[in-house]
Amino acid sequence: MYAFAPDYTDNTKKQVVELGAVPVDFQMNRTGVNPVKEMLAIVRLAGLLKDLRVDASLGFMTKLVVYGSLAAFFAGVPRRCSMVEGLGYFFTDGDPKPSARKAFIRHAITLLYRMSLPLNRTVFFLNPDDRRDLAAGMSPGRYSTVILGGIGIDTREYTSAPLDCDQIAFILVARLLKEKGVREYVSAAEKVKQVYPRASFVLVGGLDTNPGGIEETEAREWVERGVIEWPGSVPDVKPWLSSASIYVLPSYYREGMPRSTLEAMAMGRPVITTDAPGCRETIARYDPNEEKRRAGKDGVIEGKNGFLVPVRNVDALVAAMERFIKEPELIPRMGAASRKLAEEKFDVRKVNAVILKAMGLESGSDEQ
Repeated sequence: MYAFAPDYTDNTKKQVVELGAVPVDFQMNRTGVNPVKEMLAIVRLAGLLKDLRVDASLGFMTKLVVYGSLAAFFAGVPRRCSMVEGLGYFFTDGDPKPSARKAFIRHAITLLYRMSLPLNRTVFFLNPDDRRDLAAGMSPGRYSTVILGGIGIDTREYTSAPLDCDQIAFILVARLLKEKGVREYVSAAEKVKQVYPRASFVLVGGLDTNPGGIEETEAREWVERGVIEWPGSVPDVKPWLSSASIYVLPSYYREGMPRSTLEAMAMGRPVITTDAPGCRETIARYDPNEEKRRAGKDGVIEGKNGFLVPVRNVDALVAAMERFIKEPELIPRMGAASRKLAEEKFDVRKVNAVILKAMGLESGSDEQ
């Protein structure tokens, strides 16, 4: 088994070897757009795949899905597969005035996907919205698709932790991007604290250089006003999730399936998130036919393991937070439902088994 990557370090190579694979350096500019250099990168990748006599390939992340599909096709790899892990910033709606550059890049990425995905035998998606958007206009039967519902979480590493229902604490784990709903989270926290000053709010995550990145000065100002605690990026999120009562992700970013939410669910935390692609799938719904009735005047939809709120709706977010404060008995019940959902639907061993079966490979062990 080979693992191709353009940015290996000695440490990551060691980790790959420990997992039982052979690390292979593949030079590629993640953000390059020079057509000659990009074509040469595809040719080099095809040469490597052919020299190593690869029988099956799996590419993920936008550029490597496109390049990997083309290279594997040219190299004659018989079992070509790809995984679309969300559509990302350029497919995120909500800009008051979307730039022409963003619209152009979004169109270009869509065309590249529609050119490369049919070269695969199987394409894995993490949510049905991404499949719908990218498969539109494709001839039926060009390739098979599988909805994974997340890349999986190790439920033996992320285990249930005791819940504090007296000192209620909310937590958001995300890069400091506006599209992750960070500002909505902070605004909701400020409103809730005015009525329930004992409630606490934590924001875990580092700064980001994307166009939607939030400046450090703004985050520091939130801390100085006592609205949130912000430890920045942390090496291990588990202690922070353990000390929280409820996980919140008000994202409208085009998530594939947010791993941070799956981690919180595996640790038995109820969830408040948005009715948006990739996020809505982390809430176990009641009867879908009853959803309109279950959505209150504030737009909040109650699920088995938490609440869904409309995107960019601070008032709905506040209402969902207040439900947990007013009805703390919901916390352990919904937290247990989160853990159960993580075990039944998002456990990495089950997800890996689906991938291996679709690729026509034997797992060999439930440890895969």
